[in-house]
Amino acid sequence: MQPHDDSASTRRLDWVDVAKGLCMIAVVALWVGRQMQWEAGWINHFEAFARPFRMPDFFLLSGLFVGAVLQRPWRSYLDTKVLHYWYFLLLWTLIIVPISWLGGTQRPASVPAALAELAFKLYKPEAMLWFILMLPVYFVVTRLLARVPVLLVLPLAAGLMVSQPHSGIYPLDWFAKYFVFFYAGHVVADSVLDLAEWGRRNRVATAALLIGWAVLNHWFTTSVHAEVGSALLVFGFLGIAAVVLMSSLLADQGWAAGLRWLGAHSIVVYLGFYIPMMVIIRVFRRFAPQADVNLVATCAWAGGIAAALLIWALLRRTPLNFLYERPAWARLVVDPKAGSTRSQPRPELAVAGR
Repeated sequence: MQPHDDSASTRRLDWVDVAKGLCMIAVVALWVGRQMQWEAGWINHFEAFARPFRMPDFFLLSGLFVGAVLQRPWRSYLDTKVLHYWYFLLLWTLIIVPISWLGGTQRPASVPAALAELAFKLYKPEAMLWFILMLPVYFVVTRLLARVPVLLVLPLAAGLMVSQPHSGIYPLDWFAKYFVFFYAGHVVADSVLDLAEWGRRNRVATAALLIGWAVLNHWFTTSVHAEVGSALLVFGFLGIAAVVLMSSLLADQGWAAGLRWLGAHSIVVYLGFYIPMMVIIRVFRRFAPQADVNLVATCAWAGGIAAALLIWALLRRTPLNFLYERPAWARLVVDPKAGSTRSQPRPELAVAGR
């Protein structure tokens, strides 16, 4: 699905970017909370509220436009849907993991140990990079299941999610937990787009629904049911619907332009926030250990995002741009009409790059 110039199509692209932006700030909040060992003030409450829908929404939006490219030749499909993501997984693993060794207390004792740990991090990626590991798996499985009836696949995927397996095989457990959302994004894409359009046209009703959902979601995330698989499935989809509706309200608001821009460049933040965030937290711990946790969390959250964008802005027109854009030598398809980063639909580009 290529973006068109008509206003309806533009609005669709705008709300998707807003939704990506909302999810992105929630992802950063999660890792701020983890790095601060959940002594992060307001971040703790925000992260807990977003937990049911943060990653489900990211995965659903990632699958939203896959139908437009599902019938591409396998070579092109694997280039843009597998090699692309794993290029960034390998590259940023080689950046983030060694830097984390420099700032931490646990370091490999030898070169072979370091290489072994790096290899393990491609199986169980560092921090947020697991998302980039799993996206290609979802893309390939969705294509392989293209001829299988949706009414068979969707309930099975939902059942896997509800079961919440803990096999110890990390990619398998992640697949079971989130594939239903990615696949649903693919098979109900038209309904999701229609919901966003309904929200834009019915602002008062949408605002009322969002208030009701916020109360219900708060109750759920603070209740004893917050870890129950079936409840997580229901509240995951409720949260996704809420993000879609909220994004449709914000998409044409001038003051939300920054959020739209952030969503359109979410790959930049997703890859780049983690190291600055860790640095900010460690600087506070060393030089201002008594600083208010809300201040530290806010600085780490906003500073991680801002630093990621600043570093990208400084490097994007330099030879180091390969950190954010896959070079020609790392492609299976070099024809710009068959798989180039620049020719892909903007909505998917905003998820985690192409």
